[in-house]
Amino acid sequence: MILLAGASAQGKELAADLAARLGRDAQFDAGPLKQVVPAAWETARVLVLVCATGIGVRLVAPLLGKKTTDPGVVTIDDAGAFASVLCGGHEGGANLCARHIADLIGATPVITTASEARASRVIGLGCSSDATAQDILTMLPDPWQADCLATLDRKARQPAVREAAARAGLPLVSFSAAELARVPVPHPSEYVRSVVGTPSVCEAAALAESGAKTLLVEKQTSSRVTVALAERAAARSGVLHLLGTGPGDLGLLPPTARRVLRRASHVVGYTAYVESVRPLLRSAQVLHSSPIGEEKERAQLAVRLATEGAVVVLLSSGDVGVYAMASLALELSPPSLQVQITPGITASLAAAACLGAPLGHDHVVISLSDLLTPWQVIERRVQAAAEADLVTVFYNPRSARRSWQLDKALQILAAYRSKDTPVGVVTDATRAGEAISVSTLAAVQTDQIAMTSLVIVGARQTKMVGNRMVTPRGYDT
Repeated sequence: MILLAGASAQGKELAADLAARLGRDAQFDAGPLKQVVPAAWETARVLVLVCATGIGVRLVAPLLGKKTTDPGVVTIDDAGAFASVLCGGHEGGANLCARHIADLIGATPVITTASEARASRVIGLGCSSDATAQDILTMLPDPWQADCLATLDRKARQPAVREAAARAGLPLVSFSAAELARVPVPHPSEYVRSVVGTPSVCEAAALAESGAKTLLVEKQTSSRVTVALAERAAARSGVLHLLGTGPGDLGLLPPTARRVLRRASHVVGYTAYVESVRPLLRSAQVLHSSPIGEEKERAQLAVRLATEGAVVVLLSSGDVGVYAMASLALELSPPSLQVQITPGITASLAAAACLGAPLGHDHVVISLSDLLTPWQVIERRVQAAAEADLVTVFYNPRSARRSWQLDKALQILAAYRSKDTPVGVVTDATRAGEAISVSTLAAVQTDQIAMTSLVIVGARQTKMVGNRMVTPRGYDT
């Protein structure tokens, strides 16, 4: 069991968040540290204390016995910048625990065990489709002697594999069959190749993730599970965090996103996005801002920095996966790079909240910008939305160079919907200068709509309830 606790309110919040992310094997205790630590000393495998290192030292010093029986102890500062191992580096599992936590929150692991500077390990895993999490855990070497679990991508999607990784406290890394098939292994199997497309899973995955040429432990087999172990001398790669800053108001940025931002060593983004989060950043962070139009260059820079070992945040507005940088960054990232995505609030959700509940039923989101998508393709999508009677959300509705596309899109929708269909327009949602208006398909004035506006056109069942735009879900009222 990993027990997490904190000294301050902020520390307790971070400890609780980490306990939830570490999975079943982790527990959070909200009690005072001077009571929590002695009570858990005999039962916890690792104690993770969010407090000053000095406090941690004073708490555990009277309890220390033998390094072979004492639990591991890790302290994390309230800002989540460092995860420091106080004791139990190997025997107590604190080193790998600190490293895993650092990966989760973008902290720097502080580990002074001599051998840690030389090597880290990877467990490669293969299993049958009917293997249980307990089958896998039974076969694993002491999981705290490795820093991740590597396997075939289709195996990584099995619930039992995901559960086993969570219970072991190990991040899960996956490779395609084609990637694993290229790795020379000591025990290839043509039968395995015929089933999954690669002659080896566990040995190839361990070697692929570690970059090693030979295995520390060759394939070990049970009836449902195979494991292998590789050791790497190279430093571990960093983490690339893909993060959306939300619609504009920093108050809508989730606590998890705030912590990720604070813990990054590098922040990469479009100049306006970097400036928008500057109040949340630390002076020691390296900022890389660039103008609009350099999206690929930004993604390449972020991937390179993370691959070299840095903890990097790549920013987008709204949600990073919606008309933003996540897809490009993932396309450019090597399989071995750890990438974590933090969701954000999109412009469509922010605008919908300003208008009422226009997205209460099925809806579609379409960008009217033909910079990257031909207008003919956009027009077909608008036509399909009109025929399907979907609430339609238009991003990038109008600009100085694109003055007619929105009118054309509204004309297509008007052929299938009443002239009284509500149309909501929100400009600069949640930002200074926010403007909200509701009109109809017959009366909407498109010349007042700009690039920072978002347009939501109702479906046939969309109606006005007072001054709110509502698309009923169908519940009894």
